[in-house]
Amino acid sequence: MAAKPQEHARFTVASGCLCYGSLHTMFHGASQPFNPPPVQTPHRIGGTVMVQTYIHNTSAQNGTWIAYQLIDLERGGVVSAWFACHADVDPEVEIDKILRVSGSPYEMDSGSKWNNERTSREGVWVINRYDWIIQCGKEEEERFEEVPDELEDSQFRDVGLYNSLGIVDYGHAEKQIAEWKGKTANERVQPEHGAWFYIPNGEYMFARFGFDDAHSAARSFLFFTTNTYFDQTTFRGLSKSLRLKETPEETFERKLREGYKYEGFDMLNMVVNSTMEMQQIYPPRSDIFEGRPVESECLGHYDKNLHILKEADFEAIRVAAETLEIPGPLKRPVFDLLNEMILSYLEQFVIPASSEDSSFAAAATLCPKPGTTKDETYHRNWVKTYMVEPYKDPIPGFDFDAVGSRIKDFLKPRCGNGSLVNNNGFSIGIAGIVRYLVAELLKDASGVSKDNNRKITPADIRFGTHFDKEFRSMFRLCRLYWYGYSKP
Repeated sequence: MAAKPQEHARFTVASGCLCYGSLHTMFHGASQPFNPPPVQTPHRIGGTVMVQTYIHNTSAQNGTWIAYQLIDLERGGVVSAWFACHADVDPEVEIDKILRVSGSPYEMDSGSKWNNERTSREGVWVINRYDWIIQCGKEEEERFEEVPDELEDSQFRDVGLYNSLGIVDYGHAEKQIAEWKGKTANERVQPEHGAWFYIPNGEYMFARFGFDDAHSAARSFLFFTTNTYFDQTTFRGLSKSLRLKETPEETFERKLREGYKYEGFDMLNMVVNSTMEMQQIYPPRSDIFEGRPVESECLGHYDKNLHILKEADFEAIRVAAETLEIPGPLKRPVFDLLNEMILSYLEQFVIPASSEDSSFAAAATLCPKPGTTKDETYHRNWVKTYMVEPYKDPIPGFDFDAVGSRIKDFLKPRCGNGSLVNNNGFSIGIAGIVRYLVAELLKDASGVSKDNNRKITPADIRFGTHFDKEFRSMFRLCRLYWYGYSKP
């Protein structure tokens, strides 16, 4: 007979709503109207802190709920998390879904870290470490009379930030809170209409609600801390961890086999939005980040027959630059992205420069002045160098003439008859620049890849570019960089 999760306690929900959190936050939740089911919740910034604001109650399925201890298999079975769900819900299936959609933000491949379109679609409500903060009126503060400070052991205090919380039926919340007040976390008995959860040696609290198929009521609740590792945690009574224990390299290879594209759009957009919000709070004196361009302003997509570099060209550049490898399933997406970035650079910067009367003048137009940062100065110096000395530092296997010819084919219909494009030396000079730019893009991406213990992916190209000020400007209008192959 298959082993089953061991029940810890049962409680009843009768009001169609649960209050959750510390005694204070539950008391606040009990004084507010029912919170609606999960939606995409905007988050604000307080300094560097990301916060989602909640009322701390939520609609929930009536009936019997079961609480389960989750234990750490590698630390002697100590409690490392808690899970509660309606009696009609399969706890193993439900927690698997929650961890897939939004698990611990400290673990790789753990889904969404914030409430967003995906969590809303999947019916999972994300509560993070700073989301327990509430603002109460004076009258509510006076009614509550917070837990006394004279509790001796600070780790048991009901501070709402570390390692213990409760869930309680909305209709019984104030009565239950009154019974729990003044008691340490491990002294709070499991009542008929709620549960108190304590995680020894926990640090910073996280929670996830799972909702029914109609997204109308919560049917499960997961509570964990920074020190919860789901690849070594399971239900008491079971022996298999909730998540597969993998090295970062194993996770990467598995996700490749599963068809994961590693495009990086969600994380890039989050970084961009956070940067824009921080600029509003702390306006920079210089280096204003313009943000993501609207799609109608972007350049591309280009016909793939116009792509400048072939796979052999990329491989020759990569080997010479001594960067990490690009895995087979991601070669085409990486090559397409780099080609589209190069073509957008040609259209935005090289076409105007082609109206100059010499390659030297064109190089001056492409790099008009010394950079204001180390990256800018470095890149501009080398762009000038390779424009006038394209064969400097030759790369075995890189066909300058063929690349120059493809560059000329792209530029000629887009430039005037008297432009430098008709000069073969100009196209070869641009080929030298392209060779240099791609090598640097791959180096930046390789640095990101090393930080994530993996080979180069499209996401690494995007992040490497974003954090290089000069490249961020050069390739800012590349549509594929920002939007992928979405339709206009």
